[in-house]
Amino acid sequence: MLQHLSKTTGSKPSDLTLDDLPAKAIVRSLDAIEQDRGNSVQTRNARLAAIRSFFRLVTLREPARIDWVAQVLAIPVKHAGRRLIGYLTRPEVDAIVATNTQTWIGRRDYALLLTLYNGARISEILALRQHSLWRSVAVIALWLGHESLDTTHMYIQADLKTKEQALGKLQPVAGGFPRFKPDDALLAFRSAL
Repeated sequence: MLQHLSKTTGSKPSDLTLDDLPAKAIVRSLDAIEQDRGNSVQTRNARLAAIRSFFRLVTLREPARIDWVAQVLAIPVKHAGRRLIGYLTRPEVDAIVATNTQTWIGRRDYALLLTLYNGARISEILALRQHSLWRSVAVIALWLGHESLDTTHMYIQADLKTKEQALGKLQPVAGGFPRFKPDDALLAFRSAL
């Protein structure tokens, strides 16, 4: 902004005063960073936010200029059109996931892509560690009362439609279920996970 104002006023940036910064000159400067330098609307708005912060300080230091400062603070932000968030179609996902699952890297990539596609956040994926996965499977095994992780793994592989069909075949229990109350040992075990 100071370079633009320096060009338009013919003064060096160090010689500029508050009188060289009227609202119209600031708007022209903001427009110039968009048009001449190719900056985005977001960059323009970030500069405007910094300018507004400076002029709020001016109101504290020079209260007599409050009307002039109000004109600068009234400069509106520019609204940029929001880009639509794109997504992959099912055939595109299938093409990406069509990897060689016979290798360790292929299985890893396949698992990561499917996990991301099903709604995991990238931060959750980055925080994921192998021991966390096996611990989760072990907890599920204990919860289901399985004797080994292999039988639990079978349930993890089942798709949601299969699980829904299995649940649909169950008869409702008369009288409902009593509320489960874990003992201290189970709570301590869960806290240690």
